[in-house]
Amino acid sequence: MSTNPVTSVVTPAAPRPALDGLLAVLPAAVDAAMRKTLPHHYTPELARQTAADTAARLTHAHTGGAR
Repeated sequence: MSTNPVTSVVTPAAPRPALDGLLAVLPAAVDAAMRKTLPHHYTPELARQTAADTAARLTHAHTGGAR
């Protein structure tokens, strides 16, 4: 959501179906990739942290760096 500076009306954020789709499958993809490529270092918690960090970075990039 964002606020229109002229009217001070809160408007929904721009649609982001591609990003939302990616974010939906990201945790499972990271988990599978880490199990396969890093079997001796893999933990479910590490996979969750990696997916969460990646999701945050992608979302930040999608918003143009806005916070």
